[in-house]
Amino acid sequence: MQPAVLPPCASAQISLIWGSAIGKSRLRRSRLRAASQRTGSLRPLSLVLCRCIAESTGALQEQQELSQQPSAAAGTQIVLRLQVATSISEVKQSAWDACATGSGEMNPFLLWSFLNALEESGSAVKRQGWMPQHVLLYDDTTSELMGCVPLYLKTHSYGEYVFDHSWASTHTRCGLPYYPKLQSCVPFTPVTGNRLLVKPGPNATAVTKALAKGLLELTDQFPVSSLHLTFNTAEESNALAEVGYLQRSGIQYHWENRGYTTFEDFLADLKQSKRKNIRQERKSVASAGLTVRKLTGDDIKPHHWEAFYQGYINTTGAWECCMVDTAAFPT
Repeated sequence: MQPAVLPPCASAQISLIWGSAIGKSRLRRSRLRAASQRTGSLRPLSLVLCRCIAESTGALQEQQELSQQPSAAAGTQIVLRLQVATSISEVKQSAWDACATGSGEMNPFLLWSFLNALEESGSAVKRQGWMPQHVLLYDDTTSELMGCVPLYLKTHSYGEYVFDHSWASTHTRCGLPYYPKLQSCVPFTPVTGNRLLVKPGPNATAVTKALAKGLLELTDQFPVSSLHLTFNTAEESNALAEVGYLQRSGIQYHWENRGYTTFEDFLADLKQSKRKNIRQERKSVASAGLTVRKLTGDDIKPHHWEAFYQGYINTTGAWECCMVDTAAFPT
């Protein structure tokens, strides 16, 4: 397999150094896939990928020599190095956040600190069916992190808020394993945002394409049924479709304030039957002697989190799956 070369962007040509390595290691990884399917065991993708990179020293040197040749656009060629981290703690916080905020939007759920809290608390870890496999794309010359993807190797579909159980059932009926699968998302957080996180700069568009194609290559080479990127933006979804991803649309309801200044203003915008039901429900709460208080910041104490967690467990108990560790809640 020849190294993947993307079209020039802002007089720069982007190449992926792992292209030749994957070609040389295809037979070995096919055997690994067969062994994994027989035993049902899971191995971090990074262990195999890093070995492939280590075995491709000659191919890497060849590719670097090639990069010194003038490109079609007479610009500078940039060689990117793809790696997979089994924990976000392996990545510098400042480097990850520079990519996470590259779109100009500060999404707190994509920041290093939030994703690290999910891992450190034991919530998004292997024993819970979430094996971190974060994709990192470095400039091979400067070792600068150019892009990253929050990615997990999963053995179930809980905590995603996108239900694909019918796909898993179809795989089973066809005698095919659906798990493990690769899932790019923010665990337990159905909030829209980019999944291909790219540091801003003249090569951002090309780096985005490199991440998209790199994910496809990883999915093709390792023992997984599929790759899913969920709750991403419409712009990112369309860009992924251009490089071969299949799109799936869903519905998510959002409440918007249409100029309401009071709760009565909101009720006045509803049908009479709904206004009546809401008012009766509010009266029942008052007659039960219950009060509602809004707590924020330091006013939220450990016993509040414990009560919230117990309510969460009561809600999810029927699933017989504990998806969040109590340590995820700060004290």
